[in-house]
Amino acid sequence: MSASRPATRRWTPDEERKLDELLDAGKEATEIAVAINRSRQAVYARLQRLHRKRARLSESEEMSGPHPAGRIWARAEDDQFRAMLESGMKAAQIAQKLKRTVAAVYTRKAKLKAKRI
Repeated sequence: MSASRPATRRWTPDEERKLDELLDAGKEATEIAVAINRSRQAVYARLQRLHRKRARLSESEEMSGPHPAGRIWARAEDDQFRAMLESGMKAAQIAQKLKRTVAAVYTRKAKLKAKRI
């Protein structure tokens, strides 16, 4: 017997635009969820999906620049990431310092949190 998935509603273009705006403003997933009337998990799931979509798109092009998609997180980078989170830095600031996308920061935060459980 498989567990059933809860019904999900599609993201509207307006919600995606608002998500981008709030990410650019340095808002956290919980704040974004409240602003667009979605759960925090729905925001994380959308960020992961967008991150994977962008990674697939960038695979078709040669990546040059500071943060190629799909770059593996080094242990030292994870330690630095945790310290930044504990200091209260916003996701946009962390992304800039680590030369990562904001979506990558949210995705990594969710993965590290899941590993602690």
